[in-house]
Amino acid sequence: MTSDQHGGSCLQSRSAIVMASAIPFQVGAGIVKSIRPDLNGRRLINEESTRTWLVFNGLRHHVTSSPVYDALFRPGVTFDHVPDLDSVAEGPDLGPGTCLVSDSETGEIYLVFGEPSINIRKYAIKTYENFVELGFNEALVRTVPPILLAAIPSGRPIHFAMPA
Repeated sequence: MTSDQHGGSCLQSRSAIVMASAIPFQVGAGIVKSIRPDLNGRRLINEESTRTWLVFNGLRHHVTSSPVYDALFRPGVTFDHVPDLDSVAEGPDLGPGTCLVSDSETGEIYLVFGEPSINIRKYAIKTYENFVELGFNEALVRTVPPILLAAIPSGRPIHFAMPA
């Protein structure tokens, strides 16, 4: 190969690189996801009304099925549409086995969820007002001994200022 031929092929390669880098591209999904503490306590539904979400600690958590929904919420709770739902950062799903439990000694209430044997966590609900705002059903809270709760790692407590 002559130096002209080699130089020509290098120029063609450089040209292809420059052209490729001039084409706009997105890294990731292209939607900036935000932690939204202003939505804490809200129950959200997507535009197609097929997926429901619960927001706490600024993250939306997908309620994965009707049995999960029925294990948490009191009858008649409402869900809101948020136009920019996809921009709200997601937390772990509320999937099968998600439940509300109360410590038999202290009375503290926890939301327990996660993948069994992988990342199950208990999240202390710090005030009764937060419990009500989340739409939870007090009749569905199961009382358990403290030794059982001690075996479950803690997640970040659920606590937020109530809307004015």
